[in-house]
Amino acid sequence: MSDTISANTSTTGAVRVNGMVLSSIDSTLDEDWFRVTLIAGRTYQIDLLGLSSGAGTLFDPLIFGIFNAAGDFILDTVADDIDGPGGNFDSQLLFTATTTGTYFINAANADEVSLGSYALAVTDLSAADIPATSATTATVPLGLNGVQGRIGVPGDADWYRVTLAAGTLYRIEMRGADSASGTLPDTVIRGIRDSGSVLQPFTGNDDFGESLNSRVDFMAETSGTHYIDVAAYAGLTGTFNLRVTTVPLADVAASTATTATTVVNGTPLLGYIGSGADRDWIKVTLAANTTYRIELLGLDTGHGSLEDPRIFSMRNAAGTAIVGATDDDGGRGLNSRLVFTSTTAGTYYIEAGDAIGDIGSYRVAVRTGTVGADLPASVLTPASAVVGGSVLGRVDTANDID
Repeated sequence: MSDTISANTSTTGAVRVNGMVLSSIDSTLDEDWFRVTLIAGRTYQIDLLGLSSGAGTLFDPLIFGIFNAAGDFILDTVADDIDGPGGNFDSQLLFTATTTGTYFINAANADEVSLGSYALAVTDLSAADIPATSATTATVPLGLNGVQGRIGVPGDADWYRVTLAAGTLYRIEMRGADSASGTLPDTVIRGIRDSGSVLQPFTGNDDFGESLNSRVDFMAETSGTHYIDVAAYAGLTGTFNLRVTTVPLADVAASTATTATTVVNGTPLLGYIGSGADRDWIKVTLAANTTYRIELLGLDTGHGSLEDPRIFSMRNAAGTAIVGATDDDGGRGLNSRLVFTSTTAGTYYIEAGDAIGDIGSYRVAVRTGTVGADLPASVLTPASAVVGGSVLGRVDTANDID
Protein backbone atom coordinates (compact mmCIF):
# COMPACT_ATOMS: atom_id res chain seq x y z
CA MET A 1 0.00 0.00 0.00
CA SER A 2 1.21 3.55 -0.66
CA ASP A 3 2.39 5.68 2.26
CA THR A 4 -0.05 8.50 3.03
CA ILE A 5 0.69 8.88 6.77
CA SER A 6 3.04 11.71 7.73
CA ALA A 7 5.30 11.90 10.80
CA ASN A 8 3.83 15.11 12.26
CA THR A 9 0.63 16.51 13.77
CA SER A 10 -0.87 16.95 10.29
CA THR A 11 -1.07 13.19 9.84
CA THR A 12 -4.17 11.56 8.38
CA GLY A 13 -3.52 8.42 10.42
CA ALA A 14 -5.86 7.72 13.34
CA VAL A 15 -6.68 4.84 15.68
CA ARG A 16 -9.63 4.39 18.06
CA VAL A 17 -9.30 3.29 21.66
CA ASN A 18 -10.02 -0.47 21.82
CA GLY A 19 -9.57 -0.52 18.06
CA MET A 20 -6.95 -1.50 15.52
CA VAL A 21 -5.59 0.00 12.30
CA LEU A 22 -3.45 -1.52 9.54
CA SER A 23 -0.66 0.26 7.69
CA SER A 24 2.88 -0.31 6.42
CA ILE A 25 6.44 0.95 6.51
CA ASP A 26 6.97 1.81 2.84
CA SER A 27 10.44 3.29 2.67
CA THR A 28 13.75 3.52 4.53
CA LEU A 29 13.45 5.64 7.71
CA ASP A 30 9.65 5.81 7.27
CA GLU A 31 7.67 6.84 10.38
CA ASP A 32 3.87 6.93 10.73
CA TRP A 33 2.07 9.08 13.29
CA PHE A 34 -1.42 8.04 14.44
CA ARG A 35 -3.80 10.43 16.19
CA VAL A 36 -5.67 9.04 19.23
CA THR A 37 -7.88 10.60 21.91
CA LEU A 38 -7.05 9.51 25.47
CA ILE A 39 -8.58 10.27 28.90
CA ALA A 40 -6.53 11.60 31.80
CA GLY A 41 -5.68 9.04 34.47
CA ARG A 42 -6.42 6.02 32.30
CA THR A 43 -3.79 3.46 31.40
CA TYR A 44 -3.62 2.22 27.81
CA GLN A 45 -1.83 -0.73 26.25
CA ILE A 46 -0.35 0.11 22.86
CA ASP A 47 0.61 -2.82 20.62
CA LEU A 48 2.55 -2.55 17.36
CA LEU A 49 2.31 -5.97 15.72
CA GLY A 50 4.15 -7.41 12.74
CA LEU A 51 5.67 -10.71 11.65
CA SER A 52 6.06 -12.25 15.13
CA SER A 53 2.29 -12.28 15.75
CA GLY A 54 1.24 -12.74 12.13
CA ALA A 55 -0.54 -9.39 12.11
CA GLY A 56 1.75 -8.08 9.38
CA THR A 57 5.01 -8.63 7.53
CA LEU A 58 7.20 -6.04 9.31
CA PHE A 59 10.02 -7.94 11.03
CA ASP A 60 10.82 -5.59 13.93
CA PRO A 61 8.10 -3.00 14.65
CA LEU A 62 9.14 -0.11 16.91
CA ILE A 63 6.92 2.22 18.95
CA PHE A 64 9.10 5.27 18.43
CA GLY A 65 7.41 7.40 21.06
CA ILE A 66 4.18 9.08 22.15
CA PHE A 67 3.74 12.79 21.40
CA ASN A 68 1.34 15.30 22.93
CA ALA A 69 -1.14 17.48 21.03
CA ALA A 70 1.58 20.03 20.26
CA GLY A 71 3.81 17.33 18.79
CA ASP A 72 6.26 17.25 21.72
CA PHE A 73 7.89 13.92 22.61
CA ILE A 74 6.86 12.37 25.94
CA LEU A 75 9.77 10.85 27.85
CA ASP A 76 10.05 7.06 28.33
CA THR A 77 7.54 6.18 25.60
CA VAL A 78 9.78 4.20 23.24
CA ALA A 79 9.17 0.43 23.18
CA ASP A 80 10.75 -2.40 21.19
CA ASP A 81 10.82 -6.22 21.32
CA ILE A 82 8.32 -7.71 23.80
CA ASP A 83 10.57 -10.71 24.58
CA GLY A 84 13.97 -9.30 23.65
CA PRO A 85 16.46 -10.65 21.10
CA GLY A 86 15.48 -13.99 19.60
CA GLY A 87 11.92 -13.77 20.95
CA ASN A 88 8.87 -11.73 20.03
CA PHE A 89 9.92 -8.70 17.98
CA ASP A 90 6.53 -6.97 18.28
CA SER A 91 6.39 -3.89 20.52
CA GLN A 92 4.13 -3.11 23.48
CA LEU A 93 3.87 -0.03 25.69
CA LEU A 94 1.78 0.81 28.77
CA PHE A 95 0.97 4.51 28.85
CA THR A 96 -1.04 6.55 31.37
CA ALA A 97 -2.45 9.79 29.98
CA THR A 98 -1.82 12.88 32.15
CA THR A 99 -4.35 15.08 30.36
CA THR A 100 -7.47 14.38 28.33
CA GLY A 101 -7.10 15.07 24.64
CA THR A 102 -5.13 14.27 21.50
CA TYR A 103 -1.93 12.25 21.42
CA PHE A 104 0.16 10.86 18.58
CA ILE A 105 1.71 7.38 18.39
CA ASN A 106 4.82 7.04 16.23
CA ALA A 107 5.02 3.67 14.45
CA ALA A 108 8.35 2.77 12.86
CA ASN A 109 10.79 -0.06 12.18
CA ALA A 110 13.71 -0.77 14.51
CA ASP A 111 16.30 -1.52 11.81
CA GLU A 112 15.28 1.55 9.75
CA VAL A 113 15.69 -0.40 6.50
CA SER A 114 13.22 -3.30 6.34
CA LEU A 115 9.77 -2.68 4.89
CA GLY A 116 6.44 -4.37 5.60
CA SER A 117 2.94 -4.16 7.01
CA TYR A 118 1.88 -3.86 10.64
CA ALA A 119 -1.14 -3.48 12.93
CA LEU A 120 -1.46 -0.81 15.63
CA ALA A 121 -3.89 -1.41 18.51
CA VAL A 122 -4.81 0.74 21.53
CA THR A 123 -6.56 -0.89 24.51
CA ASP A 124 -8.05 0.91 27.52
CA LEU A 125 -6.99 -1.11 30.57
CA SER A 126 -8.77 1.19 33.05
CA ALA A 127 -12.33 0.74 31.78
CA ALA A 128 -14.66 -1.03 34.20
CA ASP A 129 -15.76 -4.55 33.27
CA ILE A 130 -19.15 -4.78 31.60
CA PRO A 131 -21.50 -7.13 33.49
CA ALA A 132 -23.20 -10.07 31.79
CA THR A 133 -26.58 -9.12 33.27
CA SER A 134 -29.44 -6.72 32.57
CA ALA A 135 -27.73 -4.31 34.98
CA THR A 136 -25.29 -3.41 32.21
CA THR A 137 -24.97 0.23 31.30
CA ALA A 138 -23.08 -0.50 28.07
CA THR A 139 -25.05 0.38 24.96
CA VAL A 140 -24.54 -0.01 21.24
CA PRO A 141 -25.98 2.59 18.85
CA LEU A 142 -27.46 1.73 15.48
CA GLY A 143 -25.07 2.36 12.61
CA LEU A 144 -21.86 1.24 10.97
CA ASN A 145 -19.54 2.72 13.61
CA GLY A 146 -20.90 0.66 16.48
CA VAL A 147 -19.01 0.53 19.77
CA GLN A 148 -15.55 -0.72 20.76
CA GLY A 149 -15.37 -3.34 23.50
CA ARG A 150 -12.90 -5.63 25.23
CA ILE A 151 -12.91 -9.18 26.56
CA GLY A 152 -10.39 -8.58 29.32
CA VAL A 153 -10.02 -11.95 31.04
CA PRO A 154 -10.49 -15.56 29.88
CA GLY A 155 -14.13 -16.63 30.11
CA ASP A 156 -15.43 -13.05 30.28
CA ALA A 157 -18.85 -12.25 28.77
CA ASP A 158 -20.41 -8.81 28.28
CA TRP A 159 -24.02 -7.70 27.69
CA TYR A 160 -24.73 -4.64 25.54
CA ARG A 161 -28.09 -2.90 25.70
CA VAL A 162 -29.77 -1.99 22.41
CA THR A 163 -33.23 -0.65 21.54
CA LEU A 164 -34.92 -2.53 18.69
CA ALA A 165 -38.23 -2.07 16.87
CA ALA A 166 -40.56 -4.99 16.24
CA GLY A 167 -40.74 -6.12 12.63
CA THR A 168 -37.38 -4.60 11.64
CA LEU A 169 -34.57 -6.86 10.53
CA TYR A 170 -31.24 -6.12 12.23
CA ARG A 171 -27.75 -7.38 11.46
CA ILE A 172 -25.58 -7.73 14.56
CA GLU A 173 -21.85 -8.08 13.93
CA MET A 174 -19.02 -8.68 16.38
CA ARG A 175 -15.74 -8.06 14.56
CA GLY A 176 -12.20 -8.56 15.84
CA ALA A 177 -8.75 -9.18 14.44
CA ASP A 178 -10.09 -10.88 11.31
CA SER A 179 -11.32 -7.54 9.98
CA ALA A 180 -8.77 -5.29 11.77
CA SER A 181 -11.57 -4.07 14.06
CA GLY A 182 -9.80 -5.11 17.26
CA THR A 183 -7.29 -7.58 18.69
CA LEU A 184 -9.68 -10.41 19.63
CA PRO A 185 -8.73 -13.38 17.40
CA ASP A 186 -12.09 -15.21 17.54
CA THR A 187 -15.34 -13.50 18.52
CA VAL A 188 -18.54 -15.17 19.77
CA ILE A 189 -22.07 -13.79 19.88
CA ARG A 190 -23.61 -15.99 22.57
CA GLY A 191 -27.11 -14.78 21.74
CA ILE A 192 -29.73 -12.03 21.78
CA ARG A 193 -31.84 -11.60 24.92
CA ASP A 194 -35.19 -9.86 25.28
CA SER A 195 -36.09 -7.23 27.90
CA GLY A 196 -36.60 -10.01 30.45
CA SER A 197 -33.08 -11.38 29.76
CA VAL A 198 -34.53 -14.49 28.08
CA LEU A 199 -32.17 -15.89 25.44
CA GLN A 200 -33.86 -15.96 22.01
CA PRO A 201 -33.54 -19.25 20.10
CA PHE A 202 -31.04 -19.55 17.24
CA THR A 203 -29.40 -16.17 17.92
CA GLY A 204 -25.86 -17.37 18.74
CA ASN A 205 -23.00 -17.45 16.25
CA ASP A 206 -19.29 -18.18 16.09
CA ASP A 207 -17.24 -17.93 12.88
CA PHE A 208 -19.72 -16.55 10.35
CA GLY A 209 -18.88 -17.70 6.83
CA GLU A 210 -15.13 -18.05 6.30
CA SER A 211 -14.11 -15.59 9.01
CA LEU A 212 -13.60 -15.75 12.78
CA ASN A 213 -15.97 -12.83 13.20
CA SER A 214 -19.57 -13.39 14.33
CA ARG A 215 -22.84 -12.27 12.74
CA VAL A 216 -26.53 -12.72 13.55
CA ASP A 217 -29.60 -11.49 11.65
CA PHE A 218 -32.41 -10.86 14.12
CA MET A 219 -35.98 -9.59 14.00
CA ALA A 220 -37.48 -8.57 17.34
CA GLU A 221 -41.02 -9.73 18.07
CA THR A 222 -41.60 -6.80 20.45
CA SER A 223 -40.20 -3.27 20.50
CA GLY A 224 -37.92 -2.15 23.29
CA THR A 225 -34.75 -3.07 25.11
CA HIS A 226 -32.75 -6.13 24.10
CA TYR A 227 -29.31 -7.36 25.17
CA ILE A 228 -26.48 -8.63 22.97
CA ASP A 229 -24.49 -11.29 24.86
CA VAL A 230 -20.90 -11.44 23.59
CA ALA A 231 -17.76 -13.37 24.53
CA ALA A 232 -14.63 -14.92 23.03
CA TYR A 233 -13.78 -18.41 21.85
CA ALA A 234 -11.76 -20.74 24.11
CA GLY A 235 -10.73 -18.20 26.73
CA LEU A 236 -9.17 -15.73 24.30
CA THR A 237 -8.94 -12.03 25.18
CA GLY A 238 -8.77 -8.83 23.15
CA THR A 239 -10.73 -5.93 21.73
CA PHE A 240 -13.59 -5.93 19.23
CA ASN A 241 -16.14 -3.78 17.45
CA LEU A 242 -19.85 -4.46 17.95
CA ARG A 243 -22.33 -2.92 15.53
CA VAL A 244 -26.04 -3.14 14.79
CA THR A 245 -27.45 -2.11 11.40
CA THR A 246 -30.84 -2.44 9.75
CA VAL A 247 -31.28 -4.71 6.73
CA PRO A 248 -33.86 -3.92 4.01
CA LEU A 249 -36.28 -6.85 4.11
CA ALA A 250 -36.76 -6.84 0.35
CA ASP A 251 -33.07 -7.64 -0.13
CA VAL A 252 -32.88 -10.74 2.06
CA ALA A 253 -33.62 -13.33 -0.67
CA ALA A 254 -34.88 -13.57 -4.23
CA SER A 255 -36.51 -16.13 -6.50
CA THR A 256 -33.68 -17.13 -8.81
CA ALA A 257 -30.48 -19.10 -8.46
CA THR A 258 -28.33 -16.08 -9.27
CA THR A 259 -29.87 -13.86 -6.58
CA ALA A 260 -30.45 -16.44 -3.86
CA THR A 261 -29.31 -15.72 -0.32
CA THR A 262 -26.88 -18.23 1.21
CA VAL A 263 -27.53 -20.10 4.45
CA VAL A 264 -24.68 -21.90 6.20
CA ASN A 265 -25.22 -25.38 7.65
CA GLY A 266 -25.76 -24.86 11.38
CA THR A 267 -26.31 -21.08 11.17
CA PRO A 268 -29.98 -19.95 10.94
CA LEU A 269 -30.93 -17.19 8.49
CA LEU A 270 -33.76 -14.68 8.86
CA GLY A 271 -35.87 -13.88 5.79
CA TYR A 272 -39.05 -12.09 4.76
CA ILE A 273 -41.94 -12.94 2.46
CA GLY A 274 -43.12 -9.64 1.00
CA SER A 275 -46.21 -10.73 -0.92
CA GLY A 276 -48.55 -13.69 -1.20
CA ALA A 277 -46.81 -14.97 -4.33
CA ASP A 278 -43.28 -14.28 -3.05
CA ARG A 279 -40.85 -17.21 -3.08
CA ASP A 280 -37.39 -16.97 -1.55
CA TRP A 281 -34.61 -19.15 -2.90
CA ILE A 282 -32.01 -19.91 -0.25
CA LYS A 283 -28.72 -21.36 -1.41
CA VAL A 284 -26.99 -24.05 0.63
CA THR A 285 -23.96 -26.28 0.03
CA LEU A 286 -24.52 -29.92 0.99
CA ALA A 287 -22.25 -32.97 1.15
CA ALA A 288 -22.96 -36.14 -0.85
CA ASN A 289 -25.11 -38.90 0.65
CA THR A 290 -25.79 -36.93 3.82
CA THR A 291 -29.10 -36.44 5.63
CA TYR A 292 -30.09 -32.91 6.62
CA ARG A 293 -32.94 -31.45 8.66
CA ILE A 294 -34.31 -28.27 7.07
CA GLU A 295 -36.57 -26.13 9.28
CA LEU A 296 -38.71 -23.21 8.11
CA LEU A 297 -40.00 -21.48 11.26
CA GLY A 298 -42.54 -18.72 11.72
CA LEU A 299 -45.28 -17.48 14.04
CA ASP A 300 -46.07 -20.74 15.84
CA THR A 301 -42.68 -20.88 17.54
CA GLY A 302 -41.93 -17.15 17.73
CA HIS A 303 -39.19 -17.30 15.12
CA GLY A 304 -40.95 -14.86 12.80
CA SER A 305 -44.34 -13.44 11.87
CA LEU A 306 -45.10 -15.73 8.89
CA GLU A 307 -48.31 -17.63 9.68
CA ASP A 308 -47.84 -20.83 7.66
CA PRO A 309 -44.25 -21.28 6.40
CA ARG A 310 -43.90 -23.80 3.59
CA ILE A 311 -40.90 -25.43 1.94
CA PHE A 312 -42.25 -25.46 -1.61
CA SER A 313 -39.32 -27.44 -2.97
CA MET A 314 -35.69 -28.40 -2.80
CA ARG A 315 -33.91 -27.63 -6.06
CA ASN A 316 -30.64 -28.91 -7.49
CA ALA A 317 -27.74 -26.82 -8.78
CA ALA A 318 -29.53 -26.32 -12.10
CA GLY A 319 -32.59 -24.94 -10.29
CA THR A 320 -34.77 -27.99 -11.07
CA ALA A 321 -37.22 -29.04 -8.35
CA ILE A 322 -36.41 -32.41 -6.76
CA VAL A 323 -39.43 -34.74 -6.75
CA GLY A 324 -40.90 -35.27 -3.29
CA ALA A 325 -38.61 -32.73 -1.57
CA THR A 326 -41.31 -30.46 -0.15
CA ASP A 327 -43.04 -29.96 3.19
CA ASP A 328 -45.87 -28.03 4.80
CA ASP A 329 -46.69 -28.28 8.52
CA GLY A 330 -44.15 -31.05 9.17
CA GLY A 331 -42.68 -29.11 12.08
CA ARG A 332 -44.26 -27.80 15.23
CA GLY A 333 -47.64 -26.20 14.57
CA LEU A 334 -47.71 -24.75 11.07
CA ASN A 335 -43.93 -24.71 10.74
CA SER A 336 -42.23 -26.84 8.09
CA ARG A 337 -39.60 -29.51 8.60
CA LEU A 338 -38.05 -31.47 5.73
CA VAL A 339 -35.64 -34.38 6.18
CA PHE A 340 -33.60 -34.41 2.99
CA THR A 341 -30.78 -36.70 1.86
CA SER A 342 -28.48 -35.23 -0.76
CA THR A 343 -27.32 -37.58 -3.51
CA THR A 344 -24.41 -35.47 -4.75
CA ALA A 345 -22.20 -32.84 -3.19
CA GLY A 346 -22.71 -29.24 -4.24
CA THR A 347 -25.24 -26.43 -4.44
CA TYR A 348 -28.93 -26.82 -3.60
CA TYR A 349 -31.74 -24.30 -3.21
CA ILE A 350 -34.54 -24.18 -0.65
CA GLU A 351 -37.70 -22.57 -2.06
CA ALA A 352 -39.51 -20.90 0.85
CA GLY A 353 -42.86 -19.15 1.01
CA ASP A 354 -46.20 -19.12 2.84
CA ALA A 355 -48.80 -21.81 2.21
CA ILE A 356 -51.78 -19.46 2.47
CA GLY A 357 -50.31 -16.34 0.87
CA ASP A 358 -49.46 -14.56 4.12
CA ILE A 359 -46.60 -12.06 4.38
CA GLY A 360 -44.08 -11.84 7.18
CA SER A 361 -40.71 -12.93 8.52
CA TYR A 362 -39.31 -16.43 8.97
CA ARG A 363 -36.17 -18.22 10.08
CA VAL A 364 -34.63 -21.05 8.07
CA ALA A 365 -32.08 -23.49 9.51
CA VAL A 366 -30.18 -26.36 7.91
CA ARG A 367 -28.61 -28.92 10.21
CA THR A 368 -26.99 -32.28 9.64
CA GLY A 369 -29.01 -35.32 10.76
CA THR A 370 -32.59 -36.09 11.68
CA VAL A 371 -34.24 -35.23 14.98
CA GLY A 372 -33.65 -38.84 16.04
CA ALA A 373 -34.86 -40.82 19.03
CA ASP A 374 -36.09 -39.24 22.24
CA LEU A 375 -33.26 -38.05 24.49
CA PRO A 376 -32.96 -39.42 28.03
CA ALA A 377 -33.10 -37.10 31.06
CA SER A 378 -29.89 -38.45 32.56
CA VAL A 379 -26.10 -38.33 32.26
CA LEU A 380 -26.40 -41.11 29.65
CA THR A 381 -27.66 -38.59 27.09
CA PRO A 382 -25.75 -38.58 23.78
CA ALA A 383 -26.79 -34.99 23.03
CA SER A 384 -24.41 -32.08 23.50
CA ALA A 385 -24.26 -28.34 22.91
CA VAL A 386 -21.34 -26.02 22.20
CA VAL A 387 -20.86 -22.63 23.84
CA GLY A 388 -21.52 -19.98 21.21
CA GLY A 389 -23.50 -22.39 19.04
CA SER A 390 -27.02 -23.83 19.04
CA VAL A 391 -28.73 -27.17 18.55
CA LEU A 392 -32.24 -28.12 17.48
CA GLY A 393 -34.21 -30.43 19.76
CA ARG A 394 -37.73 -31.69 20.35
CA VAL A 395 -39.99 -32.29 23.35
CA ASP A 396 -41.83 -35.42 22.22
CA THR A 397 -44.50 -35.98 24.86
CA ALA A 398 -46.21 -34.20 27.72
CA ASN A 399 -43.75 -33.72 30.64
CA ASP A 400 -40.85 -34.88 28.47
CA ILE A 401 -37.41 -33.77 29.70
CA ASP A 402 -34.20 -34.03 27.65
